[in-house]
Amino acid sequence: MWQLAWWHVAGSALVKSRFNTIVAALVLSGGAALPALALAPAEIAVIYNNRSTRSADVAKYYAKARGLQDAQLIGVAVDAPETIPEAVYRERFLPAVKKGLDERGLTDKVRCLVTVNDIPLRIGEVQITAVEAAEANGYRKQLDETITALQDGLKLYAAIAGAPPATNPATAPDKPAVQALVAQAAQAVNEAAKRIERLPAAERGPALKQLADTQQKVFGLSGVLATFQVRPDAPEAADGKEYLEQIRKQLRELEEKYRALTDKRDTPEARKAMIELRQQTHGIAGAARQLDDTISYLQPRESSACLDSELMLALEDQAYSRSRWQPNPFNVEVNPFVAKNRKPRVLLVARIDGPTAEFSKELIDRAVEIEKNGLNAGPSNIYLDARGIRDKNSYGQFDEDLRQTAEWLKNNSDMPVTLDDKGELFEADKCPDAALYCGWYSLRNYKESCQWKRGAVGYHVASFEMATLRDVREKGWVYNLLQDGFAGTMGATDEPYLHSFPKPSLFFPLLMCGEFTQGEVYLLTAPMTSWRVGMVGDPLYKPFAKKPAVAVEKVKTHPIMGRAWQILRGAEKPATTQSK
Repeated sequence: MWQLAWWHVAGSALVKSRFNTIVAALVLSGGAALPALALAPAEIAVIYNNRSTRSADVAKYYAKARGLQDAQLIGVAVDAPETIPEAVYRERFLPAVKKGLDERGLTDKVRCLVTVNDIPLRIGEVQITAVEAAEANGYRKQLDETITALQDGLKLYAAIAGAPPATNPATAPDKPAVQALVAQAAQAVNEAAKRIERLPAAERGPALKQLADTQQKVFGLSGVLATFQVRPDAPEAADGKEYLEQIRKQLRELEEKYRALTDKRDTPEARKAMIELRQQTHGIAGAARQLDDTISYLQPRESSACLDSELMLALEDQAYSRSRWQPNPFNVEVNPFVAKNRKPRVLLVARIDGPTAEFSKELIDRAVEIEKNGLNAGPSNIYLDARGIRDKNSYGQFDEDLRQTAEWLKNNSDMPVTLDDKGELFEADKCPDAALYCGWYSLRNYKESCQWKRGAVGYHVASFEMATLRDVREKGWVYNLLQDGFAGTMGATDEPYLHSFPKPSLFFPLLMCGEFTQGEVYLLTAPMTSWRVGMVGDPLYKPFAKKPAVAVEKVKTHPIMGRAWQILRGAEKPATTQSK
């Protein structure tokens, strides 16, 4: 952390402060306390369709099997088709879920939702009106102007403390993505500050004043607070503290106004006011991001979603864009402090569903029974079905992850691992006792490629493999894996793109160490929320609790997987796994 002195005129008072970067401090401050233990039944709420007898039946059956109270069962009146219109989800279904949680005192303690039979599987595309399209076009023009202003801001940063001239001739640039441009601006702040640090002390004052003015223009009041603070030993420290406290107070008031508008975002007036407020609080950069987000809100792209994935954000501010996906901050590859501080708050959502109530009850019984002795009681094998792809694109990267998973497990687990690195699928007669599986790519064409153990866990990566869970004629992998004995799997309700699936190299070791339930492992490895991939199976299922197949310390000391304890447990060391 480096520090600089600067002078800023606030009224007639001369405020002497120091410049520093406090991103790490901001990230570490004020986080909500995390639960110290694994996911517990008391932290689950079951969402069922109160118009469906079988839905209520499955909900009660699960509650009895896992020791849930009646108050943890939330009935929602909804039509039974597997696709629910987006407007119905937003205006009726989600409010009913949130009301049920509030009335039962569960909102603050629930960590997991379980959806059951006759709760819709997917949410349809957002329907756009002509008025909304016209409004979006207007904001698109405003965004172009704001991006130009942001590019001008980059030039202002570059002019501070004599930045070297550009080595390439100026050209009319294309309009870059907003997030990339904001990142450039943030980098420009650091570069300007480093140049100021190299100036003689007598020349720093004007340069820092220039930086402060530019920072307020580009990043708003929040940018000033994130950049400057008062040096305690400065003669004008009292005035400086008062000045910055006035900014903090103003920022708090503006943020309260912004939050109040998020519930009214479906009105043009609220959307316009939110953009104006972001201009004040976060400058040109904030306005650009808000405009970009508002356009996506009005004209979302690829807005259909798996209902369970959307429900992961049920307790989050609903002002987020419906275009495509939202990142999952609980994913172990994301900075763990983001997840630790619960910004945003994300729920684990799992589904127990099928064509009949009996099918769903068998999924419940399967999980409860298998974990008594462990999935790896008796002969148990791991099968990873790669395709021999060595390209540098996403296909090659996923294939390579399967190969690396096989190598890591061979070196760190006592379970036999079989890797197929050819284009064809496994042959069942050559693959006995399959407890864990991951493979690809047989699109909506299930093949019993292994001899599955009851209680198996795994997934087949392909599009549309969870198009339905109700049709016994279904050819997709999710339904058929469950039908053939799996206790946990996942799949897509629509085209999700390859990067939407958990990485096998993270998913399987976290599951096999026995510290986490399969629901927790999904939460730790799912890349996205508000998207098209969902998990099916009892979230409390812990197939390796009795007999871990990977040493806990192997996972704990891994640079990425080791974050899991901090993210979910708020602890630096994992609890000792005990067999009963």
